[in-house]
Amino acid sequence: MGSIEGVEAVRLDDVEDIVYVAVGKNVEKSEKLLLWAAKNFGTKKICVLHVHQPENVKSLSESLAM
Repeated sequence: MGSIEGVEAVRLDDVEDIVYVAVGKNVEKSEKLLLWAAKNFGTKKICVLHVHQPENVKSLSESLAM
């Protein structure tokens, strides 16, 4: 499969061979998580998903309480 701007297209039947790892802004915690994933799923592709966590955003429960 080809790629577009560094993003590789994946066929649906290849999804089972991919482990998705979500990381946040804590570098130490993210590094440990990625090392754990590599150790436990070394034969699969690892897709890193960065979860942006803005500082000043209210949680959904806080918004509903207003």
